[in-house]
Amino acid sequence: MPSVTWLGAGEGQAEVNTWRGLTFKKGEAVETDDKIILAEASKHPHYKVDGYEAEPTVDVEKEVTVKPPSQQTAQYPVPKHGDVKTLKATVPNPPDPVDPEEPPPDPPPEEPAQEPQVAPRATWPKI
Repeated sequence: MPSVTWLGAGEGQAEVNTWRGLTFKKGEAVETDDKIILAEASKHPHYKVDGYEAEPTVDVEKEVTVKPPSQQTAQYPVPKHGDVKTLKATVPNPPDPVDPEEPPPDPPPEEPAQEPQVAPRATWPKI
């Protein structure tokens, strides 16, 4: 099981640290399966992680066409309709191939709007 050792934050700092319910004493290894702690501690200079290998990451680039201005938020600068932008991201694992989404089912037909019914007008008796 992977273990995490807290190396301390420096001279004169606390000897004990609690993170996500686990208590780390300075210099003592704590075994954990918590992937969040393992991933974050492996990148943190105050922690040493043994028995854990981070998942590989992949850089992904995707070209997208800009939406027309009527569908964009009102932030400056607004790109012109039809411009192509390249989005870049780093993902934890290579994405699985995705089949194109099926269009959502058609909503049931709406019933025609009915005019509100008005009570008949009251008439006063003639005197």
